[in-house]
Amino acid sequence: MADGWNDPRNVWLSWLEGRGPISFETMSLFWGQSIETIQDWAQARAAEGVIVTGQLTEGVSDPELCLKKTWEQLVRRRRLQRRSSVPVRPVAELPLFLGRWQGLVHPDQDPGNLEARINPLIGLSIPADLWEEAILPSRTEPYRSAEFDRLFTEGGLRWFGAGPGRVILGFPEDRAAFGSGAASEADSLAVDQLFGASGAEVPFENLVRRSGRSTEAVTELVWNLAWKGLISATTFGPVRYGIRTGFQFERGTVETRSPRGFQRWSQARTQTGSWVRWSALGDRAFSNLSPLERTEDAKRRARLVLDRYGVVFRGLLAHEGPRFQWKELFPALRLMELSGEIVGGLFWRGLPGLQFATPEALRFVEGLGGGDEPPFWVQHAQDPSSLCGLGLEEFSQLPRRAAGTWLWWRGDTLVGTLSASGKRLDLISDLREDDLLHLTRKSSRLLFNGGQSRWDLETIDGRPASESTSVPALRKAGFQVHGERLLLWKA
Repeated sequence: MADGWNDPRNVWLSWLEGRGPISFETMSLFWGQSIETIQDWAQARAAEGVIVTGQLTEGVSDPELCLKKTWEQLVRRRRLQRRSSVPVRPVAELPLFLGRWQGLVHPDQDPGNLEARINPLIGLSIPADLWEEAILPSRTEPYRSAEFDRLFTEGGLRWFGAGPGRVILGFPEDRAAFGSGAASEADSLAVDQLFGASGAEVPFENLVRRSGRSTEAVTELVWNLAWKGLISATTFGPVRYGIRTGFQFERGTVETRSPRGFQRWSQARTQTGSWVRWSALGDRAFSNLSPLERTEDAKRRARLVLDRYGVVFRGLLAHEGPRFQWKELFPALRLMELSGEIVGGLFWRGLPGLQFATPEALRFVEGLGGGDEPPFWVQHAQDPSSLCGLGLEEFSQLPRRAAGTWLWWRGDTLVGTLSASGKRLDLISDLREDDLLHLTRKSSRLLFNGGQSRWDLETIDGRPASESTSVPALRKAGFQVHGERLLLWKA
């Protein structure tokens, strides 16, 4: 025992036996040691998997520590206490819950509320074209790109690349948390050559002048660095322009390094935009965070997916980015459960493994299954609310998680699929004429918003569209028979 009192760290684990979460300050006062000494010891033991640290107790803001085995016992006890009062719903209702939670079932009728629809999508990595072709138009009617642009110019919203052709929405301080790795020496040198020592926004044409390269070469370099999350435009305009050109230099539209070429770039500044290096926007490397800061960072990411889905489980996060995978967030989710911020247990009968939910989501779940007429709604197969391609046995009948595929729902029942960008319609259930009209008009708005000038419907239930018994109803929606196809022109 004398050795323990000479170096009390030798008996601290024994002292924590039988104790619940305790603050660093309390332990510091009891043992007469500095808080820094306690923190260093705790971080080392946490790395060994012996204790847990963080905000462990509901209503307590100061960081605490607790033996891991004691903490796990407390978590299990709390889970059992809450389980009896938590509603359990059949897993068949999960698609409708996610559709309602994310705003697809009842899209916002006020375009000015787009910010509220984007908030739960922060940190989501998806193909760049889907943002304005499917994701945002599914959540607000009518969708207006000007409102989206306003969030960049006035609200501080930013985008950054998450691999070729994929874009994440977030804020300057988010880059490290969302998983961009450290830049290679070659990439860092390329960024320095483009931006110099400047941390300010640089118009694209100035990047061309400064580099001494052709516009074609700079275009390729800029998008290569953007997909790695190292630079970004300050608006979404360049992404729109890049989608139209395949993120490549469009020969014949912009000349290389000629006065006329620069004049054209100037006229299309909203498309080429101003660019900035992410390190100039407050970026902080994840590797520089302390263990406690990493825990809090993981909690922040866990809150983002909870905002996005309401209820989370392993399979639901399969298509999230690396830092949002279940194994990355599970320790933080358990800490949040013990502190009372969220609830763990079983909420969807038929799904394997543990599930976590926010109290708001559980109240939302209780409101499902009412007596109202089930709503008709439309969902893209790659929408974050979609259960396509997640490998869940309960939803194996859903179509592939493919671009150009849309799902038609009546409440929690799949009634049809629209694939190949609208060319193939397969009806799973018989639809009344009014319901078919409603789904068709809603789908046409989404397809035309994605850039199509007409809807070319080639087959219905595997047969030429013109032979379908649904032709009279589709004519009322504006379709015209053209040989074996049905055509609907954008108004």
